[in-house]
Amino acid sequence: MNLNAAFITNLIVAAGRPFAIGGEITSLDATAFNNEAIFSGSPGDSTDAQLILTIGSNPAQLKFLSPELVGGNLRLRVSTVDGSPITPDRASNIWVYASTNLSLPLSNWTALAIAPVLTNGLLLLDVNPTSPPALFFRAIEGSWNVRPLRLHMPLVSGNTFTLRAGAGDGSPLTPVRAAKILFYTSTNVALPFVSWQPLVGTPVLSNGVLHVAGLVQTNPPSLYFRAEETP
Repeated sequence: MNLNAAFITNLIVAAGRPFAIGGEITSLDATAFNNEAIFSGSPGDSTDAQLILTIGSNPAQLKFLSPELVGGNLRLRVSTVDGSPITPDRASNIWVYASTNLSLPLSNWTALAIAPVLTNGLLLLDVNPTSPPALFFRAIEGSWNVRPLRLHMPLVSGNTFTLRAGAGDGSPLTPVRAAKILFYTSTNVALPFVSWQPLVGTPVLSNGVLHVAGLVQTNPPSLYFRAEETP
């Protein structure tokens, strides 16, 4: 990696002390897309110090490849502009939105409640193209337009109940987002969050709402619940 000499000079001036280039290596901390340059203290400097500069390189932008018809569905294919494969970590943070009106602001587009599949570096989503006949799609990296979570009124049947969580504005949760949501319970709402216990049960996504069924109403009579979204 070549660093511009003027950039290095300005950096050293900003640091407020003399530094000399001691060497360059790739990814000190094994972080993808990062490079580090080491600046060691200049000869005669009274203290032993190093300045480590981390330079980030953004991954290639996303793009849609031509869709395919598979089993009557329209298969969307998300790739990158330079053809580099999408990594699993990156794929988990990509959201695809749809609209019947291309001119609508993005805030009015709807996140697809479809589980994407990462295959050979491509993100694949199968969409039913029959109704409405015209759909437009956007792929956005990052949780843009993600609404806060809220707990719905539980569904009670006998001595069991179903806990439900969804987006605060009623928009459907996507499979990608649902997989990052955890439920916790406590008999004392005043306890610090670290003292709450993970809820036993497997959440199931149905119609954009996350359900945990089969919870039993037993002693103690009062239980409190929280839904927590992990990064």
